Amino acid sequence: MARRAILKEAVLGPPLEQPLSALPLDPPVARSTAARVRAAVRRYAPRLFLAVGVTLAMLKLADAVVGRVANTRERHMLRLRPGAEVRHKSNEFDYVFRTNKLGLRGPDIPFAKPAGTYRTVVLGDSMLAGFGVSDEELLTTHLQALLAKSSRSQDGASARPKKVDVVNVARVGTSTIREVDLYEALGRRFQPDLMILGYFLGNDLAEVVDEKTSAESEEWHPDGWLRRTAFGCCPNLYLELAMIRQSQSQRREFTARTESQVVADLQSEARSRGRDPSAALTKYHSLPSNIRTAVASGLLSEMRIFDACIEPDRLERALDPNADEFARAWPRTTQPLDRLRAAARRDGAKLAIVAIPASCQIDRRSFASERQMGYNVHDAWLTEQAPTARALEAWANQADVPFLDLTEPFRRAGKLLYFLEDYHLNPDGNAEGAEDICDFISSQGLAP
Repeated sequence: MARRAILKEAVLGPPLEQPLSALPLDPPVARSTAARVRAAVRRYAPRLFLAVGVTLAMLKLADAVVGRVANTRERHMLRLRPGAEVRHKSNEFDYVFRTNKLGLRGPDIPFAKPAGTYRTVVLGDSMLAGFGVSDEELLTTHLQALLAKSSRSQDGASARPKKVDVVNVARVGTSTIREVDLYEALGRRFQPDLMILGYFLGNDLAEVVDEKTSAESEEWHPDGWLRRTAFGCCPNLYLELAMIRQSQSQRREFTARTESQVVADLQSEARSRGRDPSAALTKYHSLPSNIRTAVASGLLSEMRIFDACIEPDRLERALDPNADEFARAWPRTTQPLDRLRAAARRDGAKLAIVAIPASCQIDRRSFASERQMGYNVHDAWLTEQAPTARALEAWANQADVPFLDLTEPFRRAGKLLYFLEDYHLNPDGNAEGAEDICDFISSQGLAP
């Protein structure tokens, strides 16, 4: 053993008193490594900074080009989809939602108005955009036929009848603020003789609080430092991606999904509205199983149920708001109304306001359906005029603007005018609304 130890020491050298890891690095080697690192930094850092700078410059250039060519800001504000063909199939309807080359419902109508033509531009939300009905069942389609017939009968058989155009400039998911923007961007270019604003009592006062004015949109930025940085660097590209995501979300509205996916969407939507996700989830699980199944199957609008679960007071805030809610929402309503009245005078057109009631104000079956879905509803709504409608009528009288509240005419109709699960006007409701509006236009001396 001693001979082996002596031999090992002769070959390998004497044993170390401390491990290799504890031995100091040879100073020349350390200096050499540090020098190589510094040399690499000096060599590659400028190239890296240059690459980052060039990339940012190209993104900024692309952002500017996209913004100018695609008119991103206005498109994002108006949120119209030209040439859309989307099939909507639910428990109550099966139709194709089509838009023309401007992203509006109805046929393509040139901006230039031919001589002898009487034009009516209709503004509003999904009620007048005809969610749930085909092109031939639209309220504006019926109204054009009725006004054309009225014009022929007034002119007499021997006179040449006046041509009548009714242009639908309504959009799904909008409020009074954006409807005025739609008029300024598109509606006035049709050179209207008459402007009709359809005010949906069922949600307009609630939604006007969430809708941003043009000035507010200019100051908007997303939450989170990363998103805010991306938006600050390339706002147009950011908004283009947002529109793509929104389009994908809308297409998903009537597709089958698992309940876990629906729940995830519900919680995400609740957080985006600043509401408690757990409370919304509890509300969702308290709904009848047939409603939850219909949502997961794509046969009932997801957002219809989300509104009830996240904001069960939504109908109250629209139809019968408390003093604080009214004080916050009403000035945001009258400001765009004043703008629209001024725009009508500027453009030489007449303005009329039509209040469209919520389904729970008209029919007990609809009232019961709203309650089953989780909305807060009150029995008085079935017999009385909504406080919001009274405020709207008072504004119209003061502004000398003709006003029609369709609540009583719809109650007298004696038939179901709304889809029960989906609160929009059904085909009969669109036809009835067109007849009542045509009679109103004639009685006010606004007919062609």
